[in-house]
Amino acid sequence: MNLHHSISTTAGQRVLVPSRTSDNPPAVSGLLVTQLVRHATRVLCVCAAMIVSTAHAQIDPEPRNFIHMGFNQSLHDDGPQAIYAFYYLNMPQFYSTNMALRLAIAPLYVDGELGFKGLLGENTDLGVGLFGGGFANSYDEVRRGNYFRNESFDGHGGGASVSIYHLLNPAGEIPLNAMVRGSMNYHAFSDTSDTDDNFRLPENQPFYTLRTGLRWGGMEPILGPRLAMEVSAWYELEHRPDDGTYGFGGDRRLNPTAHRFLGRAVGIYTVPGSQHYIMLG
Repeated sequence: MNLHHSISTTAGQRVLVPSRTSDNPPAVSGLLVTQLVRHATRVLCVCAAMIVSTAHAQIDPEPRNFIHMGFNQSLHDDGPQAIYAFYYLNMPQFYSTNMALRLAIAPLYVDGELGFKGLLGENTDLGVGLFGGGFANSYDEVRRGNYFRNESFDGHGGGASVSIYHLLNPAGEIPLNAMVRGSMNYHAFSDTSDTDDNFRLPENQPFYTLRTGLRWGGMEPILGPRLAMEVSAWYELEHRPDDGTYGFGGDRRLNPTAHRFLGRAVGIYTVPGSQHYIMLG
C-alpha cells in the first residue's frame, strides 16, 4: 500500500482526485491551475495506511510489525496539516505457506490485503484487498500556495481491490515485477466547519481505478532501508460515473475520467565503515 498522496490537475479545469493514490507509485504533481492536496486525516486518523501497504508490485515476503507516525506542516500560510499514525503488520505465512496477510491500521482507517503466492502460476500471485474508514478521501483546495478552507471538505468511504503480481525475470538478480490492479473506492463527502454554506459538494459515488506498472528492484516499506534500488513506471486510469459540476454555482467540474502517468528512480546505500546514509532519487 502506498499512500503517497498525489497532486493531479488538468489544464483549464479543476479535477477532483481521491487521496488514495497512492497505492504503489510515487507522488505526482501536474499543471498548476488548481492543486488538489489531500491529506488522509484531519485529526490523527490518517490514511498513511497507504505509504507502505500498497506500495508493492509483489507480495511482501518478509514478516513486519511496526508503528509509523509522522507530521507534515506547510511552510507557507496556514496550509493543510497531515498528522498520521498507523500500525503495519505483514505475515508471509498466514494460515498456510502460500498465503500472506498485510494490514495497515490507522485510528479511523484500515487497509488490508490477503495474498496468494503462486495461485495463477509459478511466478504469478493474486492479492485481494479491502480498505475503508474516515477522512481517506478528504479534499483540500490549494491554489498558488494558498489554502482555501471554505472550498475544502471531508471525504470518507472504502472499497475493495484485486491485484495480479507477476515476476518477469525469475533468474535475474534484480527482480522485475509487473502489476495490474482493479479497485473500487466509494467516496462519501461532507462539509467541514470551514466549508462555505454556498459551496456544493460533488455527488457521493464509487471511483473505479485500473492501475498497471513495472518495477525493477524495489524498496522495503520502512522509513530508512540500508540498501535499495528501484526504477518503476506506472499508469493509472480512474473513472467517476457521476461526473458533473460542484463548488460555487457549479464553477468547477468533476471530470469523468482521469489519467495519471508516474515514475520513480531511487538508490540507497549505507557505507559499511562510517555508516553514512546516501540516497539519490
